[in-house]
Amino acid sequence: MYWKGYNRLFWGIIITIFHINIGYINIIPDFIGYILIYSGLNILALQHKVYEKAKIPAALLVLLTLKDIWHDPNNNILTGQIYKLSLATLIISTLVAIIKLYLIYLLCNGIYEICKERGLEEIMSSAKNIWKNYFLVALAYLIYAPFSINLEQVPRNIIIIIIGVIQIVISISLALMLKKCRVELEN
Repeated sequence: MYWKGYNRLFWGIIITIFHINIGYINIIPDFIGYILIYSGLNILALQHKVYEKAKIPAALLVLLTLKDIWHDPNNNILTGQIYKLSLATLIISTLVAIIKLYLIYLLCNGIYEICKERGLEEIMSSAKNIWKNYFLVALAYLIYAPFSINLEQVPRNIIIIIIGVIQIVISISLALMLKKCRVELEN
């Protein structure tokens, strides 16, 4: 019954990890991933109450990431133009990072609680570790972002690349855990 919900969470996380742009258009913007996550949470809300709580940050992320449809190719990490940010963009990006952090916490907490009830130690441990690692990387980004405006371009880009790669690895770990949950927690 819950396989479909975990499957939507899996694909939603995958979509939010990878960005494919053609010119100014983002082919698969993050808000599509958050719509899938919200849809999956609707299904899983019957399995555990924490998933009902997670629908609120997922809905907020859908709204806040609508702007991601339009992509400026001149503002690109590969061309060295990573941060020509306005204050509004920095505030929205920080808000998205905080809300996403809360969403990841709720997802990992829900999986942890269900696995605890069922005695599934391996997934329970994975959920706990993924949350801790995600939290540390998100905290590093949230501390770094406001100060990055004052850094020279090269060190700023190197630091953001390192944080980004680590966050991608952790997000892929989360997606793989959700894939495992499709089978282990489907009832």
